[in-house]
Amino acid sequence: FRWFFYSAGPPWNNTRNSLRAIREQQNEFLVRWQHVLSFFLIYASIDGFDPAEELPAPDGRVPEIQGAGKGYRPAAERSRMDRWILSETAISLKKVTAALDAYRSYDAAGVLKDFVDALSNWYVRRSRSRFWARGFEQDKRDAYWTLWQVLTQLSLMTAPFVPYFADHVWRTLVIGAWPEAQPESVHLATWPKLNEAWIDEELSRSMALAREMVSLGLSARAAEKIRVRQPLGRLMVFLAETRVDADVTELAQIVADELNVKEVVFGENPDEYVHWKMQPNFRAIGPRYGKLVPKIKQALAEADAAALRHQIDAEGEIRLEVAGQEVQLSAEEIAITLAARENYVAASSPRVVVVLETAITEELALEGLARELINRIQGLRKEIDLDYADRIRVSVQADEAILAALEPHGELIEGETLADALSAGPPSRGATIKETVIEGFEVVLGLEKV
Repeated sequence: FRWFFYSAGPPWNNTRNSLRAIREQQNEFLVRWQHVLSFFLIYASIDGFDPAEELPAPDGRVPEIQGAGKGYRPAAERSRMDRWILSETAISLKKVTAALDAYRSYDAAGVLKDFVDALSNWYVRRSRSRFWARGFEQDKRDAYWTLWQVLTQLSLMTAPFVPYFADHVWRTLVIGAWPEAQPESVHLATWPKLNEAWIDEELSRSMALAREMVSLGLSARAAEKIRVRQPLGRLMVFLAETRVDADVTELAQIVADELNVKEVVFGENPDEYVHWKMQPNFRAIGPRYGKLVPKIKQALAEADAAALRHQIDAEGEIRLEVAGQEVQLSAEEIAITLAARENYVAASSPRVVVVLETAITEELALEGLARELINRIQGLRKEIDLDYADRIRVSVQADEAILAALEPHGELIEGETLADALSAGPPSRGATIKETVIEGFEVVLGLEKV
């Protein structure tokens, strides 16, 4: 209830109260944060990561959350993804502190909600393979330290908003590691200090643009009804500001992974793949131009839509000569739509245009089938409540069209599902059996724990 009143709207607006609205805010923030905490605790337990073993607490005091100790590396020496989430943590702390100093609790709550979304849906999801990796190499250790630091900082930042859950996180991550440490409650701790060394504005801007590209690409896939599990050949990216090209190209592999495409290509002119359409907002311009509206519509249809779009992006309006009269139209008075040419699908924002190649080769189709199999096997693992680290044996009984995906992508399937063996044929005696359908073909899966 407390979080709902902070996050549902500014205090000067009327707020409609309902349990449904409260649960929506709960799911967007507290439940998402709980999932991240559970993820950390599960894998830390599996790998035996204990910050107290690597960072002793002197004289019973909680050590600096910035950290220093065995296996700990400064942010600058960690992976790009670790540096990004630490940068976002520091930037968020800066924004939350400024908002609270000005008594803008709603603004602060919005920053926290966006941060938890980025932590869950980008950092943790992009880093899962690092936590799943065998052994305990430095990269995995960096991932644990990063997530521990971020969650601990988050408990301090959120203490005024969700006091009970913030304290639960603090006592789990800090007092759980150092039982005699002080302060024993997050509410006895001081407000966190801003670590300027964590902030990397350029990396944060580049990652934000990469996430925007992914969001647009997912929208384009959804519009064409192509599942993300189906790989595609190319994504073409056209940036409004080419100066950020060099920064974003370093993140191209992340974009490719998220959108399941084989290649990301940066270009300068999207007109080869897309064309723009413009129509007036009749309700908006009717009172101003009256009988001239049909001629304005015709003029927009005949004009160079791409050039007009650049003009409206740069100046906020366009100017046309219609029936000897100059017409000025703002962005709100024009509807701009993007249409892709055959075998492509596109989406755009003011900063970027993305174009997906939709042609699916036989090779891509087989990989898509393999990923569908992975999805079904992972679902079966959950159904029989296997542990995260349990190894399995899998058999697949299906039409040749499905089995054709096993040979070229067997290693992928085994790696993603923790399978020690993958075979074609009927399930063995004692295996858990699951019947399913993939691309219209009946498939029988057999799974047994090793």
